[in-house]
Amino acid sequence: MAGCHRATDAYPNVKFRLRALRADRRYTVRSVCHAAGYEIRYDSWVGRAVSAVGTGIRLLVRSFLVCAAIVRHRDLALSYVPYPAVPVLWILSFVPRALRPRRIVADAFISLYDTIVFDRGLVGRGSPLAGALRRIEARALGQADLVIVDTVQNAVHYSTILDLPRARFLPLPLSTGFERIRPSVYDPGRTARLRIVYVGTMVPLHGVDVLCDALGQLDRALPIDVELYGDGQCAQRVAALVESLGGGGPEGGLSVRWQRGWCPPRDLIRILGDADLCIGILGTSAKAMRVWPYKNYLYMACGRALVTARTPASRALLGGRADLSPFLEVDPGDATGLAALFERLVLDKPSLLRVARDARSLFDEALSATAIADRLDAALRGTA
Repeated sequence: MAGCHRATDAYPNVKFRLRALRADRRYTVRSVCHAAGYEIRYDSWVGRAVSAVGTGIRLLVRSFLVCAAIVRHRDLALSYVPYPAVPVLWILSFVPRALRPRRIVADAFISLYDTIVFDRGLVGRGSPLAGALRRIEARALGQADLVIVDTVQNAVHYSTILDLPRARFLPLPLSTGFERIRPSVYDPGRTARLRIVYVGTMVPLHGVDVLCDALGQLDRALPIDVELYGDGQCAQRVAALVESLGGGGPEGGLSVRWQRGWCPPRDLIRILGDADLCIGILGTSAKAMRVWPYKNYLYMACGRALVTARTPASRALLGGRADLSPFLEVDPGDATGLAALFERLVLDKPSLLRVARDARSLFDEALSATAIADRLDAALRGTA
């Protein structure tokens, strides 16, 4: 295992996938991984630019060190490069093939090119910078024999935009470590109020504007408590919502609270234990159609109902199962439909009992470490 990754609970896929590989007795592991501690600031464009440049420099320096280690250990059967694999593999692409490992498996997780150009639209698709990002990422991932992504939809998308063979991409759920959570039994009668929790980076993907619009349509007298945890480029919209609704309506009516910044998983598990409904992704972007985000894994592992957009990714996870109702769905971008759902659930919280139970069942069946262990092993050995 050789990579330069962020050592934080904000990126559990790296943390728990590496931990699982080290603990698996089927492998003899040599690990050369450098932690890349960084934090992108959102308080201003200047702060964002400075922190991004600093992050890039640190990643490149440490990626050079990792690449050197890969060359030194090229006699091993396999080199697994965790996310972010692109800097390491791009540097490795300039190393003669005779000095490279026999087999390389890379974890793509998030595409920088897709995020900057397609998802957030920070760079025009036909711009020179977009072209450079695409060439760098395609060249880097082209060095891997197998590239792990999180959904079938992302496998198809990355193959298309980077012009790489579809067979090179393997969809595999994220490693989260959430199977260790022992969820409390959901009790809809614990309080008469409907407690709604939003967790996540406040970016267009998550449809924060849709949530804000839905809350703005509600009668302020409704007994609903909304709690938001996170920060990001859509923070100003959330701040405006809190300012307009934070005080609530009549006593005992709608209230909105916002904790800005990252909340550790341990605290989130406690917070979600008191939630009636959790908010998944609601956006309309192409990326929103392809992903099942980290926070949805957490909601399901905690045995809590979630509402998310009806997307190809959500349909694929459900797999046509008629016996499970592990999450509620609304049309992408449908603020009116979301508001109507909130209003219905105020009067019908017991309907969330089955959703909460089925959420944990599907997590154990399809998203837990046990569920993906053998698929990961087959990927590493080249038999997937």
